[in-house]
Parts: sequence; C-alpha cells; structure tokens
Amino acid sequence: MVANKNYEYDIKNAFAMSRFFFRLLGIWPFARTNSIYLELIETVTLTFLCIGLIVWETISTLLYMFLILTDFHLRLKFTGCVVYSLVGLIKYGYLLLYKNQVRNCLMLVDEDWRNVVNPSDRIAMIDRVRTGKRLILICALFAYLTGLTFRIVMPLSLGKIVTPQNVTIRPLPCPAYLVILDVQRSPTYEIVYFLQSVSGFLKYTIVMATFSFVTICGMHFCVQSEILVTLMNDFVNESRPENLNRKLATVVEHQIKIRNFLQVVQSATQYPSLTEVLGSTSMLCLVGYYVIM
Repeated sequence: MVANKNYEYDIKNAFAMSRFFFRLLGIWPFARTNSIYLELIETVTLTFLCIGLIVWETISTLLYMFLILTDFHLRLKFTGCVVYSLVGLIKYGYLLLYKNQVRNCLMLVDEDWRNVVNPSDRIAMIDRVRTGKRLILICALFAYLTGLTFRIVMPLSLGKIVTPQNVTIRPLPCPAYLVILDVQRSPTYEIVYFLQSVSGFLKYTIVMATFSFVTICGMHFCVQSEILVTLMNDFVNESRPENLNRKLATVVEHQIKIRNFLQVVQSATQYPSLTEVLGSTSMLCLVGYYVIM
C-alpha cells in the first residue's frame, strides 16, 4: 500500500538526473526493462567500454611518458592525465563493487517517498530535490564544459606544431604512444583523438554519477532531519497526555531510520570519497608544481 498518491511521479523526479548518469555508465542498480538478458547485455557492454577506454588511454599515456620522454620534468607534466584517469577508474570500480549498497541507499529513499503522508513533508522533500538538481546541474556544467574545452577546443585551437627538427605534430588531448602505430598519421590520429574524447566524456560522467548519488543522499538526509525536528516540536508542544507515547515513539522511529540510512550511505560512499580526496589533493599539488615550473 502506497501512502503517497504522487509516489511514482515524485520518485521519478527525485532520481531523474542520477539515473541518467548511472545509465550512461551501465551501473544503474534497478532494472529498466523486463528482459534480464537485454539488461545484462547492455550493462556488460557499457562496463567493458568504460573500463576498456580508460585503461587504454592510461596505458598509452604511460608508454609515451616512459618510452618517448626522457626528461623527468616533462614526465611529471603529463602525470596529471594519468592520475585523473586512475582516480576515475578506481571510482568506477567502486561503483561496480558497491552496486548493492547504492541500491540499498536508493531503496531507503524510495521507501520514504512511498510512505510520506504529510503534505508539508512532501513539499519539503520536493524542495530539497530541486536544490539537489541545481547543484548537480552546476557541477555538470563545470565538468563537461571544462572537459570539452580541454579535450576538443584546446587541441584544435593549437593547430599543427612544427618542431625545431621540422617535424609536424598534431596535438592530442593526452599524449599517446601505440608502439606499432604512428598516432600522427591519418586515420590513426583521428581515431585516437575520437577515442580520447569519448574516454574523457566517460570520466566526467563518472564524476557526475558519484556527485549526483552523494547529492541525492545528502539532500534526503537534510529533509529527513527537518522532518525529525518538526516531529520533536510536535511532541514538545503536545498538550494531551494520551498522545505523548505515540508521538515519542514516532520521533524515536524516525531518528533510528535516519541513523540507519546514514550507515548505509557511509558504507557506499566512504571509499569513493577517500579516492576523490586523495586524487584531488594530488591534482592540486601537480597544478602548483606546473605553475612554479
């Protein structure tokens, strides 16, 4: 029995943006179709595509750094690309490994939307969803616009570069060495350029999938805490002694539900969050080094 008559619309609205990013990566924890085989084929295909492209880009960049470059400072200059790829790959792996925990978190959110009865509580939850969507949209604009600038605009704007040895080089988003293929020749250059652009898009999508999931959980925790405060105020202001036990039980149950929700969220986000902190710290250190250098 669903207490919220608008449940289907509300939950679809609450999960819309997060579901979009997760589906692009093939890791949305809920079935989209009735066919298990189609769902499995889609998931496996997208998973191998994401992992394969990111691993390929990372390895080709590492080969360029250690087989082509000999100067340590030049190697360090391209370390940022490798670090960002590794962080994205690790976070994607965590999302795959902790898919059940992600599902459990979203199911708890789903349950709260299903059981909300008070219209004011539902309005508060909708407001938090709107706030979360704004945050996700702002993050998406920064992630994809800066990513497209780095991956597409900058290499194209540089044009062809002629070295002192009279060698013409067409820049790539990330340096690459393919051993048996010359990346500067057509159509190898165009293929590598396209694959690196897709790989970058996938890495930005991994960032957005993680951020959107954390935002949903964070906004849901905020609104449930507000509802808990309202329940506590109702209990304090209750004038009828016969209603005190019932309202106290409601407050305690809601508090326990919030605590359980936080425990599930922590188990699903602690390692991706740690990876993000370490990766961002490394990137900031590298940026500082690039500026000084």
